[in-house]
Amino acid sequence: MRPVVLIGLLLAACSQAPEAAETPAQPLSPEEPAFCAYALAAPLSTSAQLDGYFGRHGEDCVPPEGGEMFRLALGLPGHTFVVRTTRPVRLGAPTPLDGWTSVSVDGDGDCRGWLRVSADVPDWGFDVDATCAGGARLAGHFEGHYPAEWRR
Repeated sequence: MRPVVLIGLLLAACSQAPEAAETPAQPLSPEEPAFCAYALAAPLSTSAQLDGYFGRHGEDCVPPEGGEMFRLALGLPGHTFVVRTTRPVRLGAPTPLDGWTSVSVDGDGDCRGWLRVSADVPDWGFDVDATCAGGARLAGHFEGHYPAEWRR
């Protein structure tokens, strides 16, 4: 998806309570598969599409893989984010951050909010809105395609 579309999806997802959202974010377009794409509203407003684990501006992304945990780790200059939940995931339904589902923002793992997974691997996607005890916040849309040949 183009960054403009990602930002539009992000604004729509983050501007309403998770219960009010009627449709999950659209899955990644097969014409433009990105390994890892994100559009953040917080802690900073930025978006990018990475074709591999590392981006041109110091980003690094470890997308969800198979296994018992649905987990994404994203590093941006000055920030680190980890989002995880147990599998099987509830697709399309907002899941509260409750210990089984968690977010860590810049090392602060005491966060409250929600995670809504729209698709699991190989074409994965989710929206998240979490505020941590120290005041850090992660709000954004993430999606990507994890190629079979890269899986362990």
